[in-house]
Amino acid sequence: MPISPSPSVIIKSVFGININGPITSSGGTDLPLCGGAQTLTLSVPQYYYDDARQYPAEAYVWEIPSNFTVVNGVQATEFGAGRWLSGNSITITVPAGQFSQVVRVVIWSKDCNQNPAYGNPPATLISFAQSVVIRRTTPVISSVTASRASLTCGDRSPLTLTAITSQAGVSSFQWSLPAGWAFASGSSSNAASISVIPTGSAPAGGSNIFQIGVTARYACVVPACEASL
Repeated sequence: MPISPSPSVIIKSVFGININGPITSSGGTDLPLCGGAQTLTLSVPQYYYDDARQYPAEAYVWEIPSNFTVVNGVQATEFGAGRWLSGNSITITVPAGQFSQVVRVVIWSKDCNQNPAYGNPPATLISFAQSVVIRRTTPVISSVTASRASLTCGDRSPLTLTAITSQAGVSSFQWSLPAGWAFASGSSSNAASISVIPTGSAPAGGSNIFQIGVTARYACVVPACEASL
């Protein structure tokens, strides 16, 4: 009589495990200030059960901030406010405006979470959380370039100054010129690139360096954001 094979027991547990990789975003996590609403797909590596490597974990619980919109998930308030069931990825739309928000995710195994003795089904037997911060970053003015690197005594020829910003979306610039300098005829005074007329004389105080300041104003958010150099 043939011997029957021994039965095998598969334990699909994720309790106390770590998600083995960061949350990645299809559009990055540091978003431009004036980027408007943006749709992102967030993902973590697919997890396979330690005791059953042929079986992938199917249920991931994502904690999404209330001002974000979930595109493809199932709301799961039994896990708490702002929780959504999905796979190892979820698509969200983040709003325009300034924010810095945290998204978290845990793995959940329904097969190992049916014992009411644990007190809080279905939200108890989950993995440790992985998290990521999604934010709008503050722009900066990285440099100001000049059409000529140096001026000679008596030089009153128009000089072009251009501010270089880290992000698009500037609504206006405010320039601070050295004493005696003026905007050239026909030049804008609040653009990224301006034309100015130097005095033709050396800087005051015996220095040989002219100090030029500029502020970029981003009006896409309220209150407006400013970057200065």
